[in-house]
Amino acid sequence: MNIKAEIDYCVHSGTYIGGITLPKHEGVVTKALVILVGDITIRWKQIVSYYFTGDSMNRAVLPDVLKEVFKKISAIGLKVHSVISDMGSANQAM
Repeated sequence: MNIKAEIDYCVHSGTYIGGITLPKHEGVVTKALVILVGDITIRWKQIVSYYFTGDSMNRAVLPDVLKEVFKKISAIGLKVHSVISDMGSANQAM
C-alpha cells in the first residue's frame, strides 16, 4: 500500500508522525506492510499487524516480524499452514 510521504507534528501527543515503524529502519513512510490472518475452510480474514515502511526494506527483519506474529497466533490456538505474500523480492528472499 502506498502512502503520501510526509512528516507532521501532532499537537495532541506532542510528537512527530510519519516515520517508519518497522524495526531497524528509519526514514519517512511511503508504504505499509499489512499482515493478515485468514481461514482455509471458511471465508474470513483479519488484520493482525501492520508496519509503516519506506521504499525499501531490509529483508533480514521480515522473518523476525513474522515469527512474532506466529507466536501470538499460536498462543490463541490458531495454526499457520502457509504464508502468502504479494510484496515482491523482499519476501521472496525470506
